[in-house]
Amino acid sequence: MSDRGQQLLPSASADSEHQVANVAADPPGLPADLVYTRCYCEENVYLLCEDFMNRKDVCERWNIWVVFISNETKTVALWDQKVAREPGAPVLWDYHVILVLEPTEAFKAANSDCKNESQTARSWVYDFDTLITPVPCTWLDYIARTFPRQVFPQYQSMFRLIPGSIFINYFASDRSHMLIPDQGREAAIYISPPPEHAPLCGAEARKAGVKNNLMERFVTMDASGEGEVALLAAISIFPFPFSFFFVVLDTRYLPYIIMSSVPSTSASLNGRNGHPEPQNASGSETYEVDSASPTSAHPVNGLIPPAFPQTSHNEEIVSHLYHSGFQTGNYADTILHVHQNVYRLHAIILSRSPYLAHLMSTSPQTSGQRVIYVNLEQEPEITQEGFAIALGYLYSSVSMSMIQPENARAVLAAGCLLGGMQEFCAFAYDVCRHSLSVETIDRWLHFVEAAPSSNDGATTPELPQTSIFGLYAQKLRDDVFHFLVTLPETLEVAPPQQASSSANGTPSPRDLLLQAYSRVPFDLFKSAVESPTFRIGSDQARFKFAKDAIELRKRGISRGSGAEETVVLAFGGANYGGSAVHITRKLRKRPLWKVNS
Repeated sequence: MSDRGQQLLPSASADSEHQVANVAADPPGLPADLVYTRCYCEENVYLLCEDFMNRKDVCERWNIWVVFISNETKTVALWDQKVAREPGAPVLWDYHVILVLEPTEAFKAANSDCKNESQTARSWVYDFDTLITPVPCTWLDYIARTFPRQVFPQYQSMFRLIPGSIFINYFASDRSHMLIPDQGREAAIYISPPPEHAPLCGAEARKAGVKNNLMERFVTMDASGEGEVALLAAISIFPFPFSFFFVVLDTRYLPYIIMSSVPSTSASLNGRNGHPEPQNASGSETYEVDSASPTSAHPVNGLIPPAFPQTSHNEEIVSHLYHSGFQTGNYADTILHVHQNVYRLHAIILSRSPYLAHLMSTSPQTSGQRVIYVNLEQEPEITQEGFAIALGYLYSSVSMSMIQPENARAVLAAGCLLGGMQEFCAFAYDVCRHSLSVETIDRWLHFVEAAPSSNDGATTPELPQTSIFGLYAQKLRDDVFHFLVTLPETLEVAPPQQASSSANGTPSPRDLLLQAYSRVPFDLFKSAVESPTFRIGSDQARFKFAKDAIELRKRGISRGSGAEETVVLAFGGANYGGSAVHITRKLRKRPLWKVNS
């Protein structure tokens, strides 16, 4: 890797007065007709690469490279991205793709005598999602602004470097990675609307019958993929060359990502014993790239020296606890049985959890290792994965990188059970809150139904309890309510007279809204429709929507046997700032027993 980096170093400007005429070092601009689609960075870059490959003036002067940015956990932190929640906040991508133009040797030689630095041939980056302007920007500027901070290992970027010709010919994507898991729908739904053009497939991939190799050949950072892989330290020393989807964070989460402060000695990576994580090798300025060995030791402080010596020392301690303690279970004094899994752990670490500390205090150690059992049969919200992630947090905060929308609620439940991890639970809760969508609302309605509700005298089904979540249960119910009342704005619902299904048969925004409200528990349905923040147009439009939703509910679309009730819909008599639509439910008549005297 070092030899390759040496070959690609730009030539230093000479002192000669000679300047080559008629040679422009400026990079080509973006094509005027270039198609851009949000969240499909690989396709945006493919089209740009294809355009440049077909231009003789570009190919004669520039080597075209496509760079995939990701890592083993698919959580890379990039700064200066357009989707950032606020200035200075990073965005966590599962992967990102950019295009880089590196001057050819002939082009560099022709420009090496230029005194004007702006005319010296340099490498340029084309990133459609960066805030750095103009596009393109220089490679060195891009690295300095996009990766400005030391970050914990799980957020460090790796770079897969692919020649443009290889990418154009061998890349194939069917966009399946952007599909929301099927839940019985007739039509597939994408996380983000796909490009209008057909899925891309290179000529060689098409010949081989390959329809999709995005993840296994390009996003992956192991040795099996196309091109070469480097770490940030390597590309920092040598100039170039060397879409969960993404999570938008705000600056509150910087302590979990950057290494500017002493890391918490409180947890572990991902709750799965045996998953390797890079080790700290303090003081090293470079990385040894050995993609064939997943346990290679990589420094986490390779970019700039730590501000204080004790920071590096503490990082080494946490890394050692995580790797030797949680991953391998060395010197374990406690055996923990949970979900039919066995963990070899350490009492001094487990005692950080009030719940586990209580179990250990009530489980006398007769001889040898202490054995404790965690019974989660009465806690259906806690999954095996969720508990493992929360358990890992007791060893190292890198466990938080494993929290995803799909497991966040289970992680939150496990964190609340174990206790003593407020920041961890707050992070899991925030992931839950941001996971609310039209596609996931069903799961959250089940959660809301599990909360205690008014009893109309009818038999109610046995539902999972949410008491494990403590105060977060009410917060999540409030979030579901807020999502429902703002859903008309999110879907951009048109008035009834304008709403209609599209030509291809996909539901209109109003249809999607009706489908969602047809499954909402009655108390939540009533509160949302009557809420002044439920902005669906005039009171007449609100009444029409409520009527249509009630009809759907009466057809049995609402959840559960006997879950629908007799509903009375009234209009008029609104208070100031309130709704003119009122929904009431008639209580079912209880059976009366006649007693003969």
